[in-house]
Amino acid sequence: MAQDDETRETTRRGAALDARVEAQTLYLMEMMRRLGASPRAAQDEAARIEAEASCAACGEQAACAVFLASGDAAQAPPAFCANGDYVGGGRVH
Repeated sequence: MAQDDETRETTRRGAALDARVEAQTLYLMEMMRRLGASPRAAQDEAARIEAEASCAACGEQAACAVFLASGDAAQAPPAFCANGDYVGGGRVH
């Protein structure tokens, strides 16, 4: 019985982590779109994976959600964004 409880808890934690990573990846993609980043920037798989990991570990999720919900155009990444160089690079002019 204890093994079943442990398995369920591990599954629950894994699902929660997957949901957080998915949400943060959507934030990252929206941040790139908002800043006019080139789609080519997202094609650098190593850089994208690093940015996704950084985003998933970020403690500024609430600030990011507020920024993205505002709908305001942005000329530069917000100061709180740990991926500022990534999302602000390769802008489409």
